[in-house]
Amino acid sequence: MNKKDLKVYNVNGFGGLLILLFLVVTILAIFVAFPIWAIRETWNFAVGYYFGGPTIVLFQAFLIWLAGILTLYAILRNFISINFQTVEATSNDPELREFLDEMQDKDQISEEDVKRFEDLIKTRDQNNETL
Repeated sequence: MNKKDLKVYNVNGFGGLLILLFLVVTILAIFVAFPIWAIRETWNFAVGYYFGGPTIVLFQAFLIWLAGILTLYAILRNFISINFQTVEATSNDPELREFLDEMQDKDQISEEDVKRFEDLIKTRDQNNETL
């Protein structure tokens, strides 16, 4: 991993939390609230106005949206894969060593943190060898 590939985003203070909250609310509005509203309006216009059928409320539109999302997931589950994995790092990894040294030079990480991190890696490596 090159240092150019590494991106770090800092959320500092109350302003950062407000920006993060704004992003979460915006994403929910785009992918959840707007589609639910659009489903309700489309149903009520098409079924209620043209066919004289029953109208629905937002909760019922949410259930239709949820059924659609679950159906898409069931159809596409072999094409979409989300995996969580741990990265195997060892203390003799030159890129990791370079990264830790660079972070220490920039005073973004202390010497104690580097030692603690190396000890954790050594302990984990020893535990993996015994298994």
